[in-house]
Amino acid sequence: MAVTNGTCRPGGGYNFYKDAKFRRITRYRYNSVPMDSVGRYFYIKDGATVWNPGWKPCKTELDSYECRHGLNYTRITGVKNKVRASVLFFVPLGVKAETYAMVAVDHMPDGYVPAVWGNVAELAYLDMLVHFGSSPDLLLAHLKPYLEEANTVSVFKSPYGNRESDFFWGCNSEGCCWRGVECLYAYRMTGEEQYRIQAERCLNYILGQNATGFCYVTGFGTHPTSHPHHRLSYNHPKGTLPGFLAGGPNPARQDAATDGVKYPKDVPADESYLDYQPSYASNEVTINWNVTLFALTAGLDALE
Repeated sequence: MAVTNGTCRPGGGYNFYKDAKFRRITRYRYNSVPMDSVGRYFYIKDGATVWNPGWKPCKTELDSYECRHGLNYTRITGVKNKVRASVLFFVPLGVKAETYAMVAVDHMPDGYVPAVWGNVAELAYLDMLVHFGSSPDLLLAHLKPYLEEANTVSVFKSPYGNRESDFFWGCNSEGCCWRGVECLYAYRMTGEEQYRIQAERCLNYILGQNATGFCYVTGFGTHPTSHPHHRLSYNHPKGTLPGFLAGGPNPARQDAATDGVKYPKDVPADESYLDYQPSYASNEVTINWNVTLFALTAGLDALE
């Protein structure tokens, strides 16, 4: 026996090294007097409110509270005024010490907003779902209308591509692939098969089940994007390097105004795409766009 963790629900309790009587690390009273008043306490001051994730010793009323005990670890989580604090107490393997780690999330979201280039805050929310046991209700409420559209109005049975607002600069990544990743998180949290199926349909959309018939990943499929807006691909003997995700249909057509790129007239938003190197508005490739493709494909592969 090395260090023993005896953390209790409010963060009290005690620990010792080998011998509980002679090698105490934290203070302990055998008769528990005063009851649970000495422990490992973290204080959070939010304006005029001071509180503890484990309630004691301030005893400020919390909006929610949770305590989980495991083998040589305890996790205590409290929420007050939309601030969430989670404290982990644990004894690492092979280390004669007790370790504390606290993660505080300031002002938890009222609703879910997909993570895009200009908003990465929701990545923290998804991380909370997986590692801190947060409720997936906000994510599921966000996905619900898209899943309903997939089962009612979508030609491709996809939760993406059924609204004109789905198409913008980089929509294949920040719209389609990211929605597939969201479905994977929903599947992980609920185990409901519908979310895994919809994640697959998002990938199918990228790979060719879409209004243009293009596989938007260079070098793959029978009708792939072959002339992306990418400098290293300009002189490539096959027109491109494989594995890039093209930006996708973009009815705003910024390149038509600045570079004179000509699009077909009167085409719907989901067909406003050109496999043409100068078309940066619809055929650009970027590292950050490829990240969501990797996350979606790797996530689905991990389920096999």
